Amino acid sequence: MVQVIGGLLIIRGSSELSEGLLSAEAVRSRCSEITLAVRQKRGLFFEIDKAAIQPCAECVAGVCLQNYPDLDVPLHSRWRHFSIDDIDLWQDMINQHGLDQIDPTALCRTAIDLVFVSVLLDAGAGDRWSYAEPVSGLDLTRSEGLSAASLHFFFDHLACRDDRGGFAASAAN
Repeated sequence: MVQVIGGLLIIRGSSELSEGLLSAEAVRSRCSEITLAVRQKRGLFFEIDKAAIQPCAECVAGVCLQNYPDLDVPLHSRWRHFSIDDIDLWQDMINQHGLDQIDPTALCRTAIDLVFVSVLLDAGAGDRWSYAEPVSGLDLTRSEGLSAASLHFFFDHLACRDDRGGFAASAAN
């Protein structure tokens, strides 16, 4: 099933569209396009260190095999961390701040700012802390806790309303 929730495209189930977008072939195709653009230095701010590719691949494969010997690696994304059990924290924020009434493009910009800030805050935070998530009442750690904490921080302290009714990260807050 494909639906738009909070201005974001959500793909659930096993539709042809989701299978096509999430297939290994589709991911490889997009990665090949990006790799080619980087090699051709077409406006991207990245470089490929060919000597690091093999050691990096071996490290990733080793970690995967150590943690998932059957190679049944669960899906992982920042956006999934905004849901805890059956609680959709993003949807709660949409409802709480009236974001369901704004232009879908403004809502998408809000979501991008939120994810960008959340991922930056997560970098290297470690596992020796926890966050008491107020909606679920759960004590969360690691990426799940940082996602929930950053979502609340974003809406409560960091972001300000933009001229389209959405929220934008602001250094002024």
